[in-house]
Amino acid sequence: MSYEFKQGASGPQGPPGPKGDTGSPGRGVPAGGTTNQTLTKQSDLDYDFIWQTPEALVEAGQIIIPYNCAASATVGSWVRMSQTADNQVVVCNNNTSKAATVGVITEKISETIAKVMLIGHYNTGLGTLIKGLNVFQSIDGSLTSLATEVTTGYLQIVGVALSEDTILVRPQLQRIKRI
Repeated sequence: MSYEFKQGASGPQGPPGPKGDTGSPGRGVPAGGTTNQTLTKQSDLDYDFIWQTPEALVEAGQIIIPYNCAASATVGSWVRMSQTADNQVVVCNNNTSKAATVGVITEKISETIAKVMLIGHYNTGLGTLIKGLNVFQSIDGSLTSLATEVTTGYLQIVGVALSEDTILVRPQLQRIKRI
């Protein structure tokens, strides 16, 4: 004798079960960190993270690196690398040094740490640059689009003028001519 069983219709929803116990807190993201810091693995161990300031920040196509600097350095100062201290920049007040300009200070993070733009668009507010021409640092440290205005010192290209006010910062990493 053989029997054939057919599945019937589903029954009504049963009542909810009792609430479970609360679990222990997960590892999550460690507390702390400041603006522009990133969460970084510090070893191969699970959950071994620290907050860290990256060596280079890429912000909207710009390369910006935090460097140590003198307290007197200000936003808008063009800087070169220190020849005596690691990870430190020195303000270029003129074009008489053989050390090449590397960028411009865009923000002071603290009294002695600044963000230095190595590549990017920088608004000088000058209104005197000539679009499409190289921008040079003159003897007094000011910027010009005309190489003929640089009459002494080292001819230092700091970028190219995108408008009367804006430079595409990309310094030549060597002085190209002594005048």
